[in-house]
Amino acid sequence: MEQREAVGWTTTVLISSLNVPQAVTTWRRRSVEGLSLWSLLLHLATGGLYLWYGTLLGEMPIVVANVIYVVVSLSLLVAYARFSSSRPVQDAG
Repeated sequence: MEQREAVGWTTTVLISSLNVPQAVTTWRRRSVEGLSLWSLLLHLATGGLYLWYGTLLGEMPIVVANVIYVVVSLSLLVAYARFSSSRPVQDAG
């Protein structure tokens, strides 16, 4: 394996696992306390665009990393939608 490929696949493993601990914790606790909807949406947009970019380049490490990243981010968004109704509403005043 070339150095370029090794770096690409190592990065794939790291970026793919970036949101996994948060997703596991969120689903186990059934709580989205501390999660930002905007952050989740930005993660999805970034992952989706990077997936498109990797597809255009034909770079499998980028494609694989971002497929996993988008799936995990989607699972967090689903958890947010599912569990946010149980979040306590804080008074702004």
